[in-house]
Amino acid sequence: MNYKLPGEGSPLWETWHMLLNGYGYNWYRADNQARADDLLVRQKAGYFLGLAASKLLEAETAYQRKYLPPGTREHPFPPPDKVAAHRRLRDLRQAILSMEAAVRSLPAPPTDKIWQRHRQEVATLKRLTDADVGLIGAAKLLADESEKTAVDQWNENEAPERLTAILEQFKDLVEARRALLLLDGP
Repeated sequence: MNYKLPGEGSPLWETWHMLLNGYGYNWYRADNQARADDLLVRQKAGYFLGLAASKLLEAETAYQRKYLPPGTREHPFPPPDKVAAHRRLRDLRQAILSMEAAVRSLPAPPTDKIWQRHRQEVATLKRLTDADVGLIGAAKLLADESEKTAVDQWNENEAPERLTAILEQFKDLVEARRALLLLDGP
């Protein structure tokens, strides 16, 4: 049996072509590949931020077990310095979770003709992916540092300051990525 595919002008060919291209969406074009890569890279950065937050949650519960015991008649309230350290730990975890949500919701350029007139879409998407790779590095560093931090180190100022500094660098990277989408230049 010798099957022959229909030519370009036939209705079967046009239907197959539209199905393959998703009625206007071509998965194999460079801009769509770059858009998908950008999404995957941001997902990985969000994963590392979630990992850092889960490590800090473990540290928070361990710290609470060790330094904030239930009240007794002699000591109804825990020491204020321990409560402040626990609060710093909790606030840092919440800040990381909010950054995770911000990273996962970062915009990509829309696929419309007006955007394409003002920018080279593929080049912009590649710059966004490069910026997102920097986000992965900072998020991985934050996850590694939060895993290395022992429960006793939360009583000192060094551990929270180190993680807060990494988080601030991460926020700067997010703002730099957002600035890439401004239409102030080619």
